[in-house]
Amino acid sequence: MNKTILILVSMVLGGLGFEAAAQVPAKLLQISAQKKHGEVEKGKVGRAGSQAKSSTLQSYVITLQNISQGELKGLRVDYLVFVERQKLGQKKGEETVERVTGTKMVESLGRAPLSIITDAVTLGTENLVGTYHYKNGGRIRAEDSLIGVWVRVSQDGKLAAEYALPTTAINRGWDKK
Repeated sequence: MNKTILILVSMVLGGLGFEAAAQVPAKLLQISAQKKHGEVEKGKVGRAGSQAKSSTLQSYVITLQNISQGELKGLRVDYLVFVERQKLGQKKGEETVERVTGTKMVESLGRAPLSIITDAVTLGTENLVGTYHYKNGGRIRAEDSLIGVWVRVSQDGKLAAEYALPTTAINRGWDKK
């Protein structure tokens, strides 16, 4: 039995080769993300029946934590932020999802956590002033929102770690338009 295990281990390790063993396993890197709220810009409210508008800047803070013994070098952090856009007069379920992509390079990641801030996204809020409504029953208040982020960390062109918040963000696909 010991001979069989030794042969099996030799086949597996031999198949990996030295280069594959040098890659960063996902277990050596932890990723987390949280929303970061920025500036709020209030618009002017007009007379009844008009639209009131405001906007805010939001982004995600992505934190990378190296849990390995050594330093990780040459990391590429790609992220995809999902933004739900709503419009006044639009019915529920007709929202559009915008995809905002970005890339950050990390030359060296030691044991200390590293925070990366995604590019800020402008989120708008609109609502009808007064007691007005749309005949089709559409929205009288439209509010854009960040609905998720998907982060991929690669080293030397190979995927090292991946993270999605919420986890269902992966269902939207990385390359979909």
